[in-house]
Amino acid sequence: MNNEKLYINNKEIELADVTEISKTFQVNDLASLSNRQTNFTKNIKIPKTPKNILTMDFLGVVGNDSNLPYQKNVVNYFVGNDAVIYNGWGVFTQTDEFFNLNIYDGNIDFFKAIENKNLSDVGIQGLNHIKNLDNVLNSFTSTTLNYKYIIADYNGKNEYTTTGATAATTYINIDYQIPSAKVSYLWNRIFDFAGFSYSGSVFSNIDFTNLYMTFPKPVPTNEPSLTPVTSQYSNIVTFYDNVLGFYSYNVILLPNPIASPQMTNTTFNVSGSYRIKCSGSFSIGELNTGYVKWSIYNGTTLKSSGQINGDIYQSVIVSANAGDRLSLMAVTKDTSYSLFSVGTPIIGSILTDIDLVTGYNANFSEALIDFSVKDFVNEIMQRFGLTMFKNKYTNQIDFLTLAEILQGDEHLDWSDKFLTKVSEKYIVDDYAKKSYFKYKYNAENDTHNDGFISISNENLKDSTTVIASKIYSPEYRSGFVSNTSNVYKFWDKEVKDDSTINYKELTGRYYFLRANNYTATYPVRIGSQVMNVSTVISNFTNDSFSRLKFQEIIYNYYSTIESILDKSKLLQVEFYLNSSDIESFDFKKLIYVKQLGSYYLVNKILNWIDGKSTRVELIKVDYMKNFDTGGNGSGSTGNGTYITITNIVTNGCNVVITFATDAVLPHQIKVIGQPNDFGVFPPPFNVDPVYYYEETVYPVSNTISFNVLAGNFWGFYLQLPNENIISNAYYFENNSTCHYVPPAADLTYITITSIETLSIDSNVRTIKVYFNTDMVLPDDLTLNTYDFNNFSLPIFYTGVNTNYVIGNVEYMGNSVLGGTSVISWGVTLQHDSVTSNVIYI
Repeated sequence: MNNEKLYINNKEIELADVTEISKTFQVNDLASLSNRQTNFTKNIKIPKTPKNILTMDFLGVVGNDSNLPYQKNVVNYFVGNDAVIYNGWGVFTQTDEFFNLNIYDGNIDFFKAIENKNLSDVGIQGLNHIKNLDNVLNSFTSTTLNYKYIIADYNGKNEYTTTGATAATTYINIDYQIPSAKVSYLWNRIFDFAGFSYSGSVFSNIDFTNLYMTFPKPVPTNEPSLTPVTSQYSNIVTFYDNVLGFYSYNVILLPNPIASPQMTNTTFNVSGSYRIKCSGSFSIGELNTGYVKWSIYNGTTLKSSGQINGDIYQSVIVSANAGDRLSLMAVTKDTSYSLFSVGTPIIGSILTDIDLVTGYNANFSEALIDFSVKDFVNEIMQRFGLTMFKNKYTNQIDFLTLAEILQGDEHLDWSDKFLTKVSEKYIVDDYAKKSYFKYKYNAENDTHNDGFISISNENLKDSTTVIASKIYSPEYRSGFVSNTSNVYKFWDKEVKDDSTINYKELTGRYYFLRANNYTATYPVRIGSQVMNVSTVISNFTNDSFSRLKFQEIIYNYYSTIESILDKSKLLQVEFYLNSSDIESFDFKKLIYVKQLGSYYLVNKILNWIDGKSTRVELIKVDYMKNFDTGGNGSGSTGNGTYITITNIVTNGCNVVITFATDAVLPHQIKVIGQPNDFGVFPPPFNVDPVYYYEETVYPVSNTISFNVLAGNFWGFYLQLPNENIISNAYYFENNSTCHYVPPAADLTYITITSIETLSIDSNVRTIKVYFNTDMVLPDDLTLNTYDFNNFSLPIFYTGVNTNYVIGNVEYMGNSVLGGTSVISWGVTLQHDSVTSNVIYI
């Protein structure tokens, strides 16, 4: 023991000759993807020598008040000159005839720094802002903001319509849009708060830099953020209108009263939205206050008007431009026309408050209080398949993917340290034939964005869940905004008896999504119905869920693990490791053992004791196997800077796209197409697409082949989703006849049992179609709708795994989209050559 030295809080501890310090080293147990580990020792028994009792502040002595069991104790353990433990975390568990101590090091300091902390604790005030139209628009293009409004379907009132002199106008409604925080900003704030720095190639990858997390609930709109303009009691001017038969007074707002009571008004100096609040009451005899009438004029032209009904303690939000005039009039109706004479005094007063509405408070610091920092760090590490390596002597953490570890340039040769192989295990307990990565869902049985690692071992159980994310999955794609939006549900739609919709707010929902810069080929109107402001834009940010399905994440970041676990070998091997081997060991490096004839990944070093043999847990790495590291897992992605469609050839159903790109193939490419019977691509903004084609492929050459319906005018483009690069749009008309021969049916019947109308919004009816079938799910289905005077192309569903599908059909028609008659649709379901019964809605 003379070669060993143990220091607690910089004081040397006396060790007995028989004291054994047994330490286990680990960074990430490959057998448990849901946890991240730290180094630890077994219980160390420190003798109660007089010197140690004094050093421990008389811990365990009757009447002692030592704080050692309740604080961080800095522990250093040296064997010779080798620092086996440096700045470890010592925990006293109990005292008996010994002081009982456990020591933790490695990642412990980082996890202790974030222990019991939530995202609100790490200082995220930079995300807090006022939600208004200007800030929403600014977020589309700003390179300095750490939040962004990503226009998507959040299952609220996506659009609102105003009726003008010639036609109705539809606007994107920002009142039902949700802000999202940059994940990289949250990540940086966590490490700044904890006092650590970090590195890793994944953090410069677009998968990370273009990753956002939503605000977990709708931004409150019940109380706006206000800048006071004026608050004053009104001068009362009484008059009686002989024609209309009412008594009233006009509200005179200083400093610009006008003598004529009928033209009493004030002028707005700044354009914007204003809240007008009238509080108080007045009466003439038995007549009480009826309502406050407000009017806004531009010169002598009336722009807008309305009234505040009921008791006068209410408010209204109006929109005005600089130079517009506001007129307010409180009215009491004389129904008898004879109770009072002109000039009868009015009793009471009205306090008028006018405030500039700056928006609504989007406070991330309050909203993220229920998301723990530890859970967030685990979400990111699991999403990118990361292992963390803390520098032994500094607060620097390096993050590597497993593929980067396997492809490292260096390895250690432990052949001369080998003693014996103890065991070889072929089943990794925490895995199954299908080991699932799962999102949370709004609907109990949904699984459409889950994924699984597949292992070819017939002796494993059929399935298990290895990662259960706290992040919600979006629902199936809707036709809102550029025709591609997923549904990130923050409202439930309740259809009332009068066919109006009540939007019920949902809370506690976090979604991950990406921002896509979208340029419309037509003017897009956007505004706030609550604040009564709007504008026209052509560029905005819409949503993308590209590479966020768990199966895509597995392809990009877990393919290497899949390769290792396929015919896995988990070995227990005895080595003789001295203190220098332990002090300098780096989990980032593979080891080679000549006696075992292979390279290995060190999973754990178990119970190392100086001077004794040590058992090490190894995972075999077969370098003869071609490891599929996916699109990003290696850190060398072969990313492209462009993709261009050069030609499209059709032959019946089949379409072949030829393209040029500098991306290294095979590479993830998204194929997107839109048919339109009018020969226009894309369709008008306020019309839902009748059918939208999308497929993700991994071509090995510069051609992509797939099947679509013939007899349509098509527009297609390609996307490199990893790089967020979109090709040119290629338009063509496919006049050929589609001789499509369906495969032999794998079922005998499909029966629609019922159809539920989920919502009716504008010109869209969302339906839920329930069915029975002997088809083995999951499988593909087609939803067809028919009407003699209207049309609808099929809606295709891939991998349906429930006994229902959800789709959108037009609600109003009359031979053209957007008509005025309610459409009665006939609905069928189809799989290959088998078609269901027809149900009419």
